[in-house]
Amino acid sequence: MADKLNQVAIRMIEQPPLLSKEPMDSPEAAIRVMQEFLSEMDRELFCIVNLQSDLKPINMNIVSVGALNQSLTHPREVYKSAILSNAAGILMIHNHPSGNLAPSKEDIYITDRLRQAGEPLGIPLFDHIITGREKEYFSFQERRTLSGNSPHFVSDLEELRIPRMVAETDRVREQISGYASDPVSSSTRTLPMPGKDMDSILESLKAGVEELFTSERYADYLKTMAKFHNYSFNNTLLIAMQRPDATLVTGYKNWQSMGRQVKKGEKGITIIAPAPVKSKKQRKVLDQEHRPVFDEQGNPVLEEVEVKIPRFKAITVFDIAQTTGEPIELLAPKELQEAVNDYDLFMRAITEIATVPIRFDEISSGAKGYYHNVDKEIVIQQGMSESQTIKTAIHESSHARLHDKDLMESRGEEKDRLTKEVEAESVAYCVCSALGLDTSEYSFPYIAGWSSGKNMKELKASMDVIRQTAGEMIDELNDKISELVEEKQKEKLIPAMEAAGYRFDELESTKEQLRFIPDGVHQISGVMLAGSWGEVQEWLDQVIDKDSFDAERIERILYPEQYKKTSEEMMYDNEGDRFAIYQIKEHTQSESYRFLGMEDLKKKGISVISSDYECVYSGLLLHSDDLNTLYSMFNDDPPADFKAHSMSVSDVVVMNRNHELHAYYVDRFGFTELPSFVSEKQMELLDNWNPKPFDILDDSSCISFYAAECSEFPVLGEVHYDLTLTEAFEAYDRIPDNRMNGIKEIGFNLKDGSDWEGLFPLVTGEKIDKELINSIPGFRENKLVQEAVSRAEKILERRHQEKTRSDASKTDMKKEEKKQAKKEDMCL
Repeated sequence: MADKLNQVAIRMIEQPPLLSKEPMDSPEAAIRVMQEFLSEMDRELFCIVNLQSDLKPINMNIVSVGALNQSLTHPREVYKSAILSNAAGILMIHNHPSGNLAPSKEDIYITDRLRQAGEPLGIPLFDHIITGREKEYFSFQERRTLSGNSPHFVSDLEELRIPRMVAETDRVREQISGYASDPVSSSTRTLPMPGKDMDSILESLKAGVEELFTSERYADYLKTMAKFHNYSFNNTLLIAMQRPDATLVTGYKNWQSMGRQVKKGEKGITIIAPAPVKSKKQRKVLDQEHRPVFDEQGNPVLEEVEVKIPRFKAITVFDIAQTTGEPIELLAPKELQEAVNDYDLFMRAITEIATVPIRFDEISSGAKGYYHNVDKEIVIQQGMSESQTIKTAIHESSHARLHDKDLMESRGEEKDRLTKEVEAESVAYCVCSALGLDTSEYSFPYIAGWSSGKNMKELKASMDVIRQTAGEMIDELNDKISELVEEKQKEKLIPAMEAAGYRFDELESTKEQLRFIPDGVHQISGVMLAGSWGEVQEWLDQVIDKDSFDAERIERILYPEQYKKTSEEMMYDNEGDRFAIYQIKEHTQSESYRFLGMEDLKKKGISVISSDYECVYSGLLLHSDDLNTLYSMFNDDPPADFKAHSMSVSDVVVMNRNHELHAYYVDRFGFTELPSFVSEKQMELLDNWNPKPFDILDDSSCISFYAAECSEFPVLGEVHYDLTLTEAFEAYDRIPDNRMNGIKEIGFNLKDGSDWEGLFPLVTGEKIDKELINSIPGFRENKLVQEAVSRAEKILERRHQEKTRSDASKTDMKKEEKKQAKKEDMCL
C-alpha cells in the first residue's frame, strides 16, 4: 500500500498534469487540476485528494475503479491514505463517463457514510464532486447535499476548528430522556420576500415551491412534512424555508402557558393562520319546508344574519429550540421507540393498517415488491433485510392507497408512472422519517425533471396528496403500534402482577385507569390503580428493587433469563426455604385414585407414583408457614398466579426447611408423610435434565467478546480476547479500576464476513452507547450484535439493582452501628 501511495503522490504533486500548489478551496479549483486526468478515463474512478490545513493538496489516491458509473468504495480504503498522509481533510472526486452528473442513490449514501466515518477521526469531508467529460461538475457542497461546514482557508493551525469532545453521559442522557428542556437553537432564515402581508407571503411561497423542486432541498422538506403532517402544505413549506430543523412550534403566549419562555433576540417563524371576517347580510326567511316566506304585499321576508368570510393572516410562532423552561415531551413514548426496533411488531402494524393483504414471495423480476392492481394484494420479496422489508412494505402500501386502478377511475384521476413513483417514494420517506427509521438510502435525483412543465396548482396538489397520505399512515401506524405495544405489555405484565399478588380487573378498568384486585395474601394492601401499563411496569420494578418476598416471582416473569433453575429445582438443591405443590397429571395411572385418602389407597393396595405428579406451584417458604397455613392459603383465597385446582386430597406438598426435605400427602384429615417421594422426584429431575440449549452468542466462530483495561486503545494494558459475554463481564470486574487513568471496556469481535466485522465497543464505563451502535447499518440489522446489546443491557440493569441494594444495606449497617455506639455511650 505504501508503494501505491508514493506512486499516486508523485503523480499528484511532482508530475504534470496533476501538479498543483494552489489551494483547492472551490470546486472550480479542484476541476482545474483533476479534469484532464479524469476525462480520459472510460471507467468510473473514485479519487481522494488529501488536503493540508491550507487546503493545498498533499496527494491523490485512486481508491477504486469500477464499471461504467459503478465503482465500489469502502471507508477503510478512503481514510487509510488520509491517516498516513496526516491530512487535515479530504476531497472526493469521481467521474461519470456517461456525462450524466446527477448523483445516484449510491453516491449520496457513500458520501454520507464517509462523512460520518471521518468525524471521529477529525478528518472532515470537504466536498464530493462528480465530473463528466467536459468541465461541468456537480458539487455536493454547493448544492447543500453535504451535511457539515464548508471548508475554509487557514494560515495558522490555531485557527482550525477542532471538534469538541462531548461527555458520553450527557449524550446518552439526551438520547434516552425523551424530553427537551433547553435544546440548542439554530437561526431562523428570512423569507425571500420580506413583509408579513399576504401578498409578500404568497410570493415567498411561490419562490419556495420553485426552489423546492429545482434543488436538493426536497428531502429536507419531506422531513419537515413528516414532523408537521397535520399542517397545510403552505405552512409546512414556510416552516421548512425558515427553520427546517424545527420540531414543535407554537405562539409566544402558548409557550408561556406551558411554562416556557422565548429566548431574548429569537426571530420567529412566519406562518399563515385563519382570520375569518364577520359580516352582516340579508337573506330570505324560509319556512319549515325550506320555502320562502312572503309578506302581505307578496315580497319575500328578509332577515339580517351574521356570516363569516374566510380570510387569512400572517402570525409568528417559535420552535421549542428557541425557548427555555419546563421540559416538554418531544419524542414518542419509550414503548413506541422500542416498538420501531421490534421487526415482528412493526410489520404486524404495517400489515394491519394496509388497505390490502401483504404476502411474501420470490419475485422473478428482481423487484423488491409490487402492488397488484387486479389481485388487490402487495407482494414483497422474501429474504430481504428487516430494514429493506419495512421500507418496501410502506412504499407499496402507499401505492395501494394512492394508485389503485379502480379508486383512481372512481376519482377521475390519471397519473403517469413517474408521478406515481414520486408520490409513493415521498410518502414512504415521510413515514420512515416520522418513525425514526433510517432514510439515508433515499434520494430524489429525478424530482427536477418530474416537476418541470407542471404549474403551481398541479405541484401543490401532488404535495398535498403526499402530505395527507403520509399523515394518515403516520397517525394510523402510531395508533396501531400503541395498540400492539399495549397488547404485548398486557401479555407480560398481567402475569407479573399476578405474581405480585394482584388480579387484573378487566371489567372495571378503563384506558385511563387500570384496576387490580389483591389476592388473599395481599388483601391488606387494598385495590391498586394505575394510569397506564408503563406505571404498572415502574411499580413492579420498584417491588423488585425493594427485594421483597414477591421480587423473585415477579422477576421470573419479567426477566426469566436471570434464573437458570426453576423454583422447584432450587428447592431440591437446598437454595433457601421453599415449598412445592404437586397434583396428579391427566391421563396417568394415578388418576384412578385422585381425591382418595391414604387409607383408601392402602385398602386397594395402591402406592403413590411420584412420576405421575407434576409441580403446579412453587415458592419461598415463610418462617410462619406450615402445612396448615399452606392448605388454608391454597383453598380459601389462593395466590393470584395459582392456576391449578384448590389444594385437595391426593395432592402432595414438599417442603424444604433448614435444608431438610419432606413430602406430605394431603389426606382426608391432615397430612401423611411420603418418605420416598422426595428421592424419587430428585432422580426424575436428574433423568429429565437437558443440556443448555445452543446459545448463538456462545458460537465464537461468529462473535466473541473482549474485556480491556483501556477503552481508547484496547491493545494497551490488560486485555482478554475470545470470551463469552458472561466471561467478558467477569474479566471486566477483575481488571482494577483506573489502573491507566482510562475507562474499562467490554467489546465484541464480529466474525460474520461482512464489511463491519472486527472489534467494536459494547460497554464502556458501565454504559452502552446504543445510539452509536445502531447508527451503523451493519450492526443495527445484525441479530448477533442486537442480541449482545440486549443481554448486556439486562446484565447492567441487574448489576445496578444489586449495587443499589448493597449500598442501601451498607447505609443501614452504618446507621445501626451508630445507634449501637450511642447506646454504649449512654451506658458508660
